[in-house]
Amino acid sequence: MQRQAANNTIRLDLPDHLAQGKTGVGRIVDITESGRPMVDFPGNPGPPVSARAMAGAVAGDAEVPPEGIPVVLYFERGEPDRPIIMGRIRETLDAPRKSLPIDSGRVEDVVVDGRRMVFHAEREIVLQCGKSSVVLGKDGRIVVKGTQIVSRASGTHKIKGASVKIN
Repeated sequence: MQRQAANNTIRLDLPDHLAQGKTGVGRIVDITESGRPMVDFPGNPGPPVSARAMAGAVAGDAEVPPEGIPVVLYFERGEPDRPIIMGRIRETLDAPRKSLPIDSGRVEDVVVDGRRMVFHAEREIVLQCGKSSVVLGKDGRIVVKGTQIVSRASGTHKIKGASVKIN
């Protein structure tokens, strides 16, 4: 990896992508306590190197990618000790959403204050997981569906209505 030149300077024999300041693929091998990613890459002449990251380059999972995740590296001025993480590499993408995302212009639709969550919708709110669902309708109707429904109370369990039907 290193060659002693005739004028006593040490020259690194690096792959072209490093020598020319281009990009390469590396891996995050560690995250320091201060949050700096340590990366390794083909042609690295020494131990893993502390890297910087572009804003949002490793975002998307709301966390720093775990060790071993492949990343695209740019080497500032072609120097192997100055890698910048440009982004992470994935083998697959998340499945596309079946419905449109919430209109971001209507921030008042969901309120979270740490003690209570309030959801507001003009027509209905649907909570769904597998074969179970809870639907809150604009007209005041609440529909609870599931393969089994369990209702428990440590105190009095009241069922009130203008009429109550069982089976």
